[in-house]
Amino acid sequence: MIQYKIRIENKSVIIDGLWTAKKVKIDLNSIVKVRKATYSNYVFNNPVYNLHRKGSIRFYSSGKDAVVLTDRDGLEYFIGTQRPNEMYLVIQAEMKS
Repeated sequence: MIQYKIRIENKSVIIDGLWTAKKVKIDLNSIVKVRKATYSNYVFNNPVYNLHRKGSIRFYSSGKDAVVLTDRDGLEYFIGTQRPNEMYLVIQAEMKS
């Protein structure tokens, strides 16, 4: 199982994995749209960390929901979470401040 920690601070989202996983920093100043979505319609999903696929970057360990961040270039960051409402509200508040 993949484990990672998400921090939202200083106008950025920092996703930090364990051991050899590279730290990913997403600048919220370049984000144009934030939305909640279903990560996948499948019953079982493989855990992924920093998977680049078809114009998106995916982070997923468990749950069925995700928060999707879209940047100016059209690249989408799918961040799987079990608490999408809380994460969505915190990201919105950080972008406004």
